[in-house]
Amino acid sequence: MPELLQNLPDWLRPLALIVGAVVAALVVHAASFALLCRVARASSTRDDDWALARLHRPTRWLAVAIALTLVHPALGLDRDGMRLWQRLAGFLTPALFGWLAIGVLGLVADVVQARADISVADNLRARRRRTRV
Repeated sequence: MPELLQNLPDWLRPLALIVGAVVAALVVHAASFALLCRVARASSTRDDDWALARLHRPTRWLAVAIALTLVHPALGLDRDGMRLWQRLAGFLTPALFGWLAIGVLGLVADVVQARADISVADNLRARRRRTRV
């Protein structure tokens, strides 16, 4: 593989690294979520299904961001490119982790609401819990 990269023109080498990192991250993410979905189907609760549904997209983009961070040193960016990279990373990293946190909070809300059964006769406690969530 390194020989293939050495034979590429200079302008195409960073692009090939970026595309390769993104594709590898997406493949690893898809494979891991396929495995997790198989495990979730075997379980008796719905909590893990909700977790996979809520966290699928944010973790996919986090995997891409991590892969791009790993190939970043090999890109050979100049000073302006490095400054742009740092600004983008400084903006996107908190946004991605915020998206993940929102997904986790939504998951917690889903689980609490599902466990607060309001179909029973004395459902005051369950309704209070749902309202607070």
